[in-house]
Amino acid sequence: MVDIRIELRPADREELSDILLPNIQSGGIMLPGVVRNPKDAMQPCTIVIIHPIEGPPLNLEAQIVHIGTNQTAVQLSHFNEHLVERIRSFIGEEDVSQVRTNDCDDDADLLGGDDADSYESIQQQIRALPVGDRQRVARTGSFNERVALERAFGKDVWDPLLRNPSITIPEVARIARMGSLPMPLLEIILANRSWISSAVIRRALLSHPRLSGQGLNKVLAATPKSELKLIPNQTAYPMAVRAAAQKLLKQTK
Repeated sequence: MVDIRIELRPADREELSDILLPNIQSGGIMLPGVVRNPKDAMQPCTIVIIHPIEGPPLNLEAQIVHIGTNQTAVQLSHFNEHLVERIRSFIGEEDVSQVRTNDCDDDADLLGGDDADSYESIQQQIRALPVGDRQRVARTGSFNERVALERAFGKDVWDPLLRNPSITIPEVARIARMGSLPMPLLEIILANRSWISSAVIRRALLSHPRLSGQGLNKVLAATPKSELKLIPNQTAYPMAVRAAAQKLLKQTK
């Protein structure tokens, strides 16, 4: 049987880090919606990642372990510390540091060394909150409280979290990636100019299955032309997004 070949072309190093680093310590990678055939589950694959700046591509042997609505989970073959270092070297150490502190899916990594213990205490307190207090804390709480709330209650606190004036770009991007995010909340993100000026939030929005029409056009209009040129060839995005980007490029020639 011939392995499935998955080619990714990240727009920049930030997107490269977003793809490779969040779950790398467990030997897994969450790919943004690149496998569409459910029959491909549990099949071997080769992931070919084209560096956004320079150098040879990174080839990774893996197995597809889960196919979701807008993400595909793979488990790396021959996983060891040598492979982790090879991936980190491909990205660059400064990007490793940035993702560890700003946009990692692991609670301890997200909060950082000494904060991890305090987070456990906060999480216990958060889980005991009545519904009304959850909403209040989501609207006004600290970073650690917001992280604990989102981990514990998910979609039930997305609305007040997005209305918290202290919410950070990585937090918004995490919510924007959720395929179950309803349109009214998607529109809150789209209405915030400072949010859609962030590349990581734009990428999260462009991968969202509900983004279309005026919302899609708004995100593409906020995308720098150098980044826009890459979108039609990025299989991580839905075909409608790639077609809309191609159309916009033709209009702006």
